[in-house]
Parts: sequence; C-alpha cells; structure tokens
Amino acid sequence: RDFCLSRGLGDVYKRQALEKQIPKGSYDVELSIIRSALAGVRVAAARLKISAQIALRYEIAMPKGFELADLQKPGVFSFFCVDAGLACFADALTAKEYKTFLEEWHREYHNGNLYENYFAPLFAENAKSNVAMETGAGNFLLWKLPKSGKKLVMFASGMGDGIYSAYWGFDQNGNITELILSLIHISEPTRQAEI
Repeated sequence: RDFCLSRGLGDVYKRQALEKQIPKGSYDVELSIIRSALAGVRVAAARLKISAQIALRYEIAMPKGFELADLQKPGVFSFFCVDAGLACFADALTAKEYKTFLEEWHREYHNGNLYENYFAPLFAENAKSNVAMETGAGNFLLWKLPKSGKKLVMFASGMGDGIYSAYWGFDQNGNITELILSLIHISEPTRQAEI
C-alpha cells in the first residue's frame, strides 16, 4: 500500500508519498513525549509500528520515485516540510479522502480557519482524556474522517514548523518493522534547559 506523511490543515495541505510500501492494514502509532524546562511538553518522535519484530537497522525514507542511491542527486530531498505545526501518518487513499474533506470544509466555511474552528475544540477535548492527562500532553488527536470513519492520529510536529525526516526500520531479514519520524533532537532542548 502506498504510504504518505501528511501535514497541513488548510490551504497549505501537502502530502509526501514514500517510495517503499507496507501491507494493507491498521497499525499503532506511538508518540514519544519530552518534558523540557525550555521547550515544555512536546512530541519528540512518532513511530508507526508495522510489525512486532525489532528494528536492527534504519534507512532514511525516500520520496516516491527515488531510491536511497538518489539521495546525493541535486533536487532530491528526503524530508517533508511542515508549516501548520501538525503531522500524521496516512495511506494514500486516506490522505486523498482527507484532502477532499478539507476542500469541502473550505467551500462551506470559506472564511473559516480549519484549525481554530474545527480541530482546536477536538484537541482541547482530547487533552482531557486519560492518556493525555497521564502524559501531560494535549498535542495529539485520534480523529475519524467523517465519511468513511477511517482513523488518523494527528500530532504536533516537535517544535512546530520546519523540515523533518522519516526513517524505515528493518528487522534481521530485511523486512520493514516501523516508520519513525524524528521531530526533536533530544539533547538540544535538554542541554539548553540545563543552562
């Protein structure tokens, strides 16, 4: 199944399709939360757990149409950009349905702000959930697309806007076990917070 990293809530919606495919299915999303005196409570990393096997090596996730060998070529980028402060994992069909939802919402509420008017109350409600209260973080949301009921886990992208890379994890047999998004370099906020 084609897989995407998606970002954006409004006119800036973008998706980065990845070259490697994973089997069709439903997968757990795990978030690593950091608490820093400087940065506060943030999502430091996100993982799409594809199998129970342990990852023994990692490889940067390349965009669709490019292999790892293309990484050094001009104009080939192995990252996705965030300018709305949120990201998620999605297969290509779910990403397409999400884009349709955005377009329809903007047609109905052409002067509205999708985050402020639609998602902010959902994030605020989720912040009251047991999981969010245990982690001290209200910066993630398990959301269902209104038409199909497909689920998306949306989460704050580290420190917000920027560029982020994803990494495929492989087991001892070379099978994909996970997809990792590294959102905050742990040592940086910690080191700065200790100064």
